[in-house]
Amino acid sequence: MPRKVKVTLPDGKQVECDPGTTILEILGSGMEPGEPLVSLVDGEVAELTKMIHYDVNITPITIRNPLGVRAYMRSLSFVLIRAVKDIFPEAKVTIEHSLGKGIYGEIHYSRKINAQDIEIIKKRMRKIVNNNEKIEKIKVKREEAIKIFAAYGMADKLRLLKHIKLPYINLYKCGHLYDYFYGSMVPSTGYLQIFDLFFYDPGFILLYPHVEEPFKLPTFKDLPKLARVFKEAEEWAAIMDVSDVGGLNDKVESGEIRDIILVNEALHEKKIANIADKIYARKDELKIVLIAGPSSSGKTTFAERLAIQLRVLGLKPYPLPL
Repeated sequence: MPRKVKVTLPDGKQVECDPGTTILEILGSGMEPGEPLVSLVDGEVAELTKMIHYDVNITPITIRNPLGVRAYMRSLSFVLIRAVKDIFPEAKVTIEHSLGKGIYGEIHYSRKINAQDIEIIKKRMRKIVNNNEKIEKIKVKREEAIKIFAAYGMADKLRLLKHIKLPYINLYKCGHLYDYFYGSMVPSTGYLQIFDLFFYDPGFILLYPHVEEPFKLPTFKDLPKLARVFKEAEEWAAIMDVSDVGGLNDKVESGEIRDIILVNEALHEKKIANIADKIYARKDELKIVLIAGPSSSGKTTFAERLAIQLRVLGLKPYPLPL
């Protein structure tokens, strides 16, 4: 008889199972809120569908853990892309950035997407979730992955794969759709019951649970100024042809990355000079300028650069780092 595999859980309990048993079978968990979404196997993030062939320590990861939230968000994004492809096969979905406790993204299509389209997509997402469709991890040859993404017209994924030299690539499959994601997924769509999707011109906001309130949706807080900054960054990335990681890798490989750095520095300097001009215009009424930001975000460096621009205008600023 083959030797049993010994699995140690966080509480010290040990479980014996046959080699090839999945983590999902070992944990015996379901899809109810609070159940594991992914796991840690000897400290490494692993999907619940992973088979165990040797003695390991397994830690279940739920939505109460940031790793679980990321897996939830990543899997939900896949369901969104699948829903869009079901309704608009020629459309391209870009997941852009976080915004107001949600994710902002855009759907690129032959016409402008509107609120009614987003509502239809949300209903399709709900159907996919209710059908509890499998999210499968599939290892394919790199050449086969390139053919798949070429057929989908996913130029960004093709650029990315160009720089991945591994002979095999892990893809994820949900229904008819294949895609590449960097990170673990939940086993099936039924785990993703809590979500919302709504129109946010010109794209959408996708809401999902967070660690603070794992079993309910957060309230979306509109941040129009931050949204404008993100939009400007997106436009500049397109101008510089670095809208995705693959594009950035192309610039590094071609030696053009230095030019991109210089252009970005020039743009930053121009913006700081504009801020200095606005401060100078109100020099008689302004006595102090406050700069806010998280730790290690560059506040001191920004203050010093702003001080230089103010000196150019004849002022005598005194940066006070706190």
